[in-house]
Amino acid sequence: MSSQGKTSVTRVPVKPTWRQRILAAGAWSLLALTLAGSCGAWYWAFDLCAHFRWYYFVASLIWAIAIWKRYRSPAMCCLIISLFWNGGLLLPYYVPVKQSSHPDPEKSLSLISLNVYTANPNKADVVAYLRARQPDLIVVMEVDEPWERALDELKDDYPHRFIQPRHDNFGIGLLSKWPLQGERFVKFSDTDLPNIVATIDHRGSAFQLVATHPLPPIGAGYTRKRNAQLRELADFVKKSPLPSIVAGDFNATPWSSAFREFVSRSQLRDSGMGRGVQGSWNAKSRLIRIPIDHVFVPQNVTVVRRVLGPDIGSDHYPVEATIELP
Repeated sequence: MSSQGKTSVTRVPVKPTWRQRILAAGAWSLLALTLAGSCGAWYWAFDLCAHFRWYYFVASLIWAIAIWKRYRSPAMCCLIISLFWNGGLLLPYYVPVKQSSHPDPEKSLSLISLNVYTANPNKADVVAYLRARQPDLIVVMEVDEPWERALDELKDDYPHRFIQPRHDNFGIGLLSKWPLQGERFVKFSDTDLPNIVATIDHRGSAFQLVATHPLPPIGAGYTRKRNAQLRELADFVKKSPLPSIVAGDFNATPWSSAFREFVSRSQLRDSGMGRGVQGSWNAKSRLIRIPIDHVFVPQNVTVVRRVLGPDIGSDHYPVEATIELP
């Protein structure tokens, strides 16, 4: 019998297709953005990546479904990490919070926080919206002199008002159905931006209201000033003998380093917890909606309602909150 020789087969490496390269690059990019968003305390540009957690989560989920069982590689590991990382940060906003099943109307306080947008021409629509909602308190930002005159139409409903108009998009105002005590403009850190601080006695429950509008985080200088303002504001609230409600356009999402530090230092609670991610900006875009407008309340306060209002011509949606004071 003749022996049959063995033939060796040389395997030629298969180069990834252009589709596989794109899928892998996308997976690595999502992981890089996810990790960068958690490093905002180190560099201001990284903090910008923190604002889009919801988009990273959805993109990672779609990407993982697209390559599942067809393209197993480190790319899938990147997507799984991104899914769990972003999902864990989003989860607290979707876990229902305990609240009173029968809120007491006598203890309830309603508030609207609204960046009216200086260039918004729909002043009559804004006034009509606020008159229809009739909250106890209204915090308004980006108020200039034309906006101050437009808000004068609400004097009958809101006889107590404290407004500082400005021409640079950082005018701010407070309108109240309840008398204001000790109202004043306060500047935190080295910024020249006014914050409103006022004491309000609501049916025997006294509390402090703070309205704020820090600089947007565009560039290292603005980011540093925003962070410093929120840091000093948090310390101010923590030292106050009265319980505090803080409302305004924070120019920070719940996942940015400045937001997390504010919550930690102030010991206040985000009224949006348990109500989903409510993207208040940019109202003029269908693609980008991130939550930068906030209402913070003391830990022992029950949030009865917290929703976004309608489009009233601003680039921000109003934030409507109803709380039950202890």
